[in-house]
Amino acid sequence: MLALLGRVHLLDAGGATIASPPGWSAGDPLLAAAVQSFGGGDALRQLAPGTERSFLFETGAQGWRAAFDHVAIPGGPDWIVAVVAPESEFTGLARRNAMWTAAIAAATLLAAIGAAIVVSRRIAEPLRVISLDLERLAVFDFGASPAPP
Repeated sequence: MLALLGRVHLLDAGGATIASPPGWSAGDPLLAAAVQSFGGGDALRQLAPGTERSFLFETGAQGWRAAFDHVAIPGGPDWIVAVVAPESEFTGLARRNAMWTAAIAAATLLAAIGAAIVVSRRIAEPLRVISLDLERLAVFDFGASPAPP
């Protein structure tokens, strides 16, 4: 289950891991893939203090979002905060909402079509009866049938 969760790593300015979430102290293959997608360790070391870079990358069949933020405090630590999370953590709710919206729209469309059929039949049937009566009147056939309501 750890493979599907977002995680944050703390790196030194050279890109070496200082701290990792529980379960990833031996190394995180996603962090390695993110660093590789970013341009490798050299690109990470060249990230200027105060600079943040966010990007998408894919590994396997899953899309991931990664961000590297170089935090340098004068006279203090010089760290890179690395965040790696599945893209679905950011877009999952929007996708579910889009699917619900499409389902509700389809149901509403079907209900509207059904209502249109019922209403059109209720209007068309009396008009059909009146049309038949007018056709009979055109040939002067004044039958004994009662007038429609």
